Amino acid sequence: MDIVSDVLRVTQMGNTIMSRAKFVAPWGIAVDENTKIAVHAVQRGQCWLGLEGRKPVLLEEGDIVLIAHHKPHSLSDSPDTRLTSWENTLSKCCVTDDCDVAGRAVAQLLCAKYRFRLPTTHPLFSQLPSLIHLRAADAERNPQLQLLVQLMKAEVDGTGDGSDLVIPRLVDSLLVFILRSWLEAEPEISASWFAATRNKAIAAALSAIHADPARAWTLEALARIAGQSRATFARQFAALVGETPIAYLNHWRLCVAAKSIRDGSETIESIAFSSGYNSAAAFSRAFKRHYGFPPVELRQLAS
Repeated sequence: MDIVSDVLRVTQMGNTIMSRAKFVAPWGIAVDENTKIAVHAVQRGQCWLGLEGRKPVLLEEGDIVLIAHHKPHSLSDSPDTRLTSWENTLSKCCVTDDCDVAGRAVAQLLCAKYRFRLPTTHPLFSQLPSLIHLRAADAERNPQLQLLVQLMKAEVDGTGDGSDLVIPRLVDSLLVFILRSWLEAEPEISASWFAATRNKAIAAALSAIHADPARAWTLEALARIAGQSRATFARQFAALVGETPIAYLNHWRLCVAAKSIRDGSETIESIAFSSGYNSAAAFSRAFKRHYGFPPVELRQLAS
């Protein structure tokens, strides 16, 4: 089972924002911390990425970066350039390919900002590094990623029918391809949920949980699927994933239930039982502990 795709499908991104612009020096953008995940692709020239707690990073043509965990960051022609808001800088930049740059340094960027419908506590997000930097050489090894970026550029530049429907789906796909390229470029991811998806035994158990989260899984049953003793499986699962197999199961059940509450017409009681809970009351308590609000509140927000 493609566990990464399943997590992205269930956690559901809310609104995504994409823009493309040509920046003429001097320029500097401060990106707010309300964005869960931001992606920036340098399509021409170069720029500097500023990220809290790190030295400025030079981004060159073809580089793609992903910033996670609401990290405020900046993009600029120089680390010393004064920063302004995203909206203010975009309002003053060139948005077409024919503007006069008068010999000044130019950087052309494709930027996407992701927000999610629910707090994204799944390890796929919580264990992401604050910065994923795919250098041009890494990105070029993934021709699908390159084609997707070009298609996004064409859609942003064009005025074709259906762009409002197409662009969000392209931006969603971009996140998948960046994660795929990062995983391929990082052979030594020693202890994380991502490492668990590469471990044959633990991945088998994860796939079983994702394929049928409502099933009354026991530690013994999951250990058998992994082909390990109960003690070895429990120890290795917790070391990689960061929580016990049963805790992960319960966590994932709540993610699936939250999607059902937002998307469907089922009653909360029905969702509780289909998610593996013995009663709506037990489900509501677990949901509130996890998300900080009861399921009925999510249903009201979704309606």
